[in-house]
Amino acid sequence: MKYILMMMTAFGVLISQATADEVTDAVKSYRLANEKNIITEYMTLLEMPNVPSVPSDMEKNAAHISAMMERRGIDTMLLEYPDVPPVIYGEYNTLGATKTLMFYAHYDGQPVNADLWSSSPFEPVFRTDFPYRGGQDIAYGDLEYPLDPMIRIFSRSAADDRAPIISMLIALEAMKDAGISPSMNIKFFIEGEEERGSRHVPQIIEKYKNLLQADLWLFCDAPLHQSDKKTVVFGVRGGFSMSVTVYGAARPLHSGHYGNFSPNPNVELAHLITSMRDEDANILIDGFYDQVIMPTEEELAILASQANNDEALKADLAIKRQESPGKRYEETIMMPGLNIRRIETSGETGGVIPTSATLSLRVRTVPDMDAEVIAERIMRHIEKQGYHIIDEDPDVDTLRNNEKVAKVSWSGSYKAIRTSTATPVSQALIKIMNDYTSGDMIVLPTMGGSMPLAYINDALDTNIVILPIANFDNNQHAPNENIKIGNLWDGMEIFANIFAKLGPDL
Repeated sequence: MKYILMMMTAFGVLISQATADEVTDAVKSYRLANEKNIITEYMTLLEMPNVPSVPSDMEKNAAHISAMMERRGIDTMLLEYPDVPPVIYGEYNTLGATKTLMFYAHYDGQPVNADLWSSSPFEPVFRTDFPYRGGQDIAYGDLEYPLDPMIRIFSRSAADDRAPIISMLIALEAMKDAGISPSMNIKFFIEGEEERGSRHVPQIIEKYKNLLQADLWLFCDAPLHQSDKKTVVFGVRGGFSMSVTVYGAARPLHSGHYGNFSPNPNVELAHLITSMRDEDANILIDGFYDQVIMPTEEELAILASQANNDEALKADLAIKRQESPGKRYEETIMMPGLNIRRIETSGETGGVIPTSATLSLRVRTVPDMDAEVIAERIMRHIEKQGYHIIDEDPDVDTLRNNEKVAKVSWSGSYKAIRTSTATPVSQALIKIMNDYTSGDMIVLPTMGGSMPLAYINDALDTNIVILPIANFDNNQHAPNENIKIGNLWDGMEIFANIFAKLGPDL
């Protein structure tokens, strides 16, 4: 028996040493033979509403995805916590493997306003392109196989974040069909609360910590680089939200009779904003940059070695000038930011001076920036502009006794995290992607958005890397979210290459 186990272990290791071309060809052959079944299975998943505020829908999603995983030989269980969508946990063990990869994705989606969609959000539609660019619908029964990889599926969560789930499952299925063994044990952490900030992930990790140990967490979320090239990302910015409401008179006033006499909250906010940041994204708040870790020479060298896509990006966005002049896009997202998300007045109409105006901010942080420290410095800045700061709506006496009044609150803190691109695991992952793409890929030291990486890092002290597969123009969180068919196919090949090759370097 011992001899048989040794031979099986050696066989598994030898098979896992298949070349990138062999792994890719095996997945491609399997996919071509099974495209219709793959698409049908994906359509069934996309038809399931997955907004986390509806617990019954989330339970159905968790059960359905668990069943999809179990059909591929993945042992699954639900990691439960009171009043929270369960985490789908799975294990796929490889005989003789000593290292473990944790695959992260999420199955919840953003809320939808169906009136803003070109089709029903949970009735997947195939189109040649976006409707505004002349894209035409293709009836499911009229699809011709093999599918044109440029066709898009429009549906909520088609990209964010169901795409990596189906791609990962087909990758494992294709590898098994070809006799290619994963080079490591694979675990799965598929959560249902990411779109609400993964608020209970720390508690879930603490409760199930013994199950969640791994040598690398691979976050399979987010879009590709704006060049649409295959991308590996090694960090995220953190962030928090802040609300600032300023006040005028105690009642709405006719702008003709009282303009130039009673302060206008909209104007007050405009001056406050320009005191906080300039038009080139430089933040003018004292001490804001004190904790910032600047990009390293190694990280800047990586960016400099890659093609600059800025002019194409400007053309796509229809903008002539950029903020942060002199910095390429990838460098700008390695710096903190202060984004003005929304300005709302108190709602009066008819040409009046409103009684209040509210500013919604999103502060983006980089590693080592403490949200509490930054929030405090912003509030001190607001005070320096002459405002009396309060935490609830003011009464008349407060308005009478202070020249300027601002109600300030902040919430929703995520920490930034960045994994070094120089570690052996990082270099091995980059090499696998380089081999798969023949060097035509993008390495990003960080991405502009935020994800719950810090929760994992703080609790488990592990390596974390992001591997997105969705097209950059997937409209995540927005109406007409979509995934290109070709990105699903690419994801299958990428995941298979990583499953087959990365184990020895974990």
